Amino acid sequence: AGGCIQTESGVWTINPVMWLPTPCRDVVAEPGYMDNAGTGFGECSGNAALTVRPNADTSVILTLENPGILPNDFAITVAYTDGSGWITADPSSGTIQTGLNNTVDVELTFSDPGGGQSGTLWEAVITVTHEAEGSPREIPICLYVLWPGNPVEGHAPLATTCTRTEVYNHGEMGGPDNAAMDFINDCDTFNINTTSTIYLYDGSTFIGRVDGGDTLRSTMYSNSITNDDGFWPTTNLTIDSTGHAAYTHAESKYRTGDGQIGVTTQYFVPKRADSSCFMVVVHQMYNLSGSTINGVVLGDVLDWDVPADSNSNNGSGYVANDSVSLIYQYGGEYNQDDSTEAFCDQESDNRVAAVMFDGQYPPEVKNARTVDNATYVYSSGPYGNAAPFPAGVMYAMMKTSEGFSTFSSTAPESLYTDLSTVVTFGDYTLAPGDTIVALKVLFVSKDAQRQSAAWWTAWYKGIMAWTAANVYPALGPATCCNVAGDANNDGKVNVGDAVYIITYVFRGGPAPICAEEGDANGDKKINVGDAVYIITYVFRGGPAPVCGG
Repeated sequence: AGGCIQTESGVWTINPVMWLPTPCRDVVAEPGYMDNAGTGFGECSGNAALTVRPNADTSVILTLENPGILPNDFAITVAYTDGSGWITADPSSGTIQTGLNNTVDVELTFSDPGGGQSGTLWEAVITVTHEAEGSPREIPICLYVLWPGNPVEGHAPLATTCTRTEVYNHGEMGGPDNAAMDFINDCDTFNINTTSTIYLYDGSTFIGRVDGGDTLRSTMYSNSITNDDGFWPTTNLTIDSTGHAAYTHAESKYRTGDGQIGVTTQYFVPKRADSSCFMVVVHQMYNLSGSTINGVVLGDVLDWDVPADSNSNNGSGYVANDSVSLIYQYGGEYNQDDSTEAFCDQESDNRVAAVMFDGQYPPEVKNARTVDNATYVYSSGPYGNAAPFPAGVMYAMMKTSEGFSTFSSTAPESLYTDLSTVVTFGDYTLAPGDTIVALKVLFVSKDAQRQSAAWWTAWYKGIMAWTAANVYPALGPATCCNVAGDANNDGKVNVGDAVYIITYVFRGGPAPICAEEGDANGDKKINVGDAVYIITYVFRGGPAPVCGG
């Protein structure tokens, strides 16, 4: 017996039968999926990485739950993108019962498929077939092979006839002795009596943005794919040394720890026999999310340790005019050469390491500066454990600074100190599908005439001519168009852009910063037709603006 409230009167009445609401359930329902490692089974876009040590294996429990009222038969199969046989499921088939015992635990075991090679990435798809609607369920798998806690170790050296450096599959460069933009078969860097084996101690792409709080994504200083401040490789590092007559090409692809932004970095390494002491590096940053991401800054941090008379103490300078755009560090020269320097007769302040910008990708670099590591890198500095490169401080610097600047000590006797070069290519709004391209050239010399404008200009023009002839064709035409129709360059397309164009056309106002963004209808002119086109798009659902010519 039981009771219920009568709908009409709202009075509780005694009924001979208890009235219980019962939810409708499928006779055979699609099973639920849970795992005990928080990895999303290693899904490639998940928020946690599925890793395995070299020559080892790791396991995850996949729990299948049956919420239906009839048993549900299942089977698990694997399709491999890379390798084969490195995933096993136990059991690989069976029946999920109903009632109190309505779950089955499947142990998924992932074994190192690469024979002990750390830093590799392997992909597969696990398919769960069952008897309910929604079958089959596919689960993409990304398995990283690496030592836990260590930086990603998929790497290889790239070399010109003059210099070489180590590159990694997560956007990092430099590091090991004799593979850090130093000089090949040279007395200065290969003589065991000297300590000049490193020019680029560490270099990294970084991406800064605000996501509820300041965030900095960087691979520097032992960040690994298990760290939210690191980058996760999405493919293995690829190197092509035979496909191009003029250069060796390498490529790495990786993403931010939250999976929202991806980067492809390409390396163009000259093969020419003369003194090719440079490499061209191109970043392509793109939105992996389904929504617009505002306030994204793309840049590089380069911890140059240009060999000096005293440790890694460097000076710095820049050349920025209509013909040349670069920033550099040089070795500290104290005119107190020790016995090791006599082996090579090398003046430290003739050694330079520079970052050059081409004025095409992007048309103008937002800012470039040198900063002292004692402030921004060392935990003993003012930012403590927030170092290196504290997120909020760096993001504000990158977003608000303009132009070139160099570190200047407040102590006159401290002309040289340990420095890093920080570059911001730009501040962007990334709509879904957007791609930003940024190019830099890394250049080293040990016989620089750094105070000579003519010397810098000659090197810069020669390198950029090589870049235009060999790299540009691989990238396609340069463009400043990041948001089509954004005539006033505020990162949005609205009536303000139409007003901006009308003011420019009829009242002599400023021209659109990027002509390709102002040419909203793509007719290779900027006129009132572009304003009308934008208004029609904004208020009447007309076609979206295009990047004009």
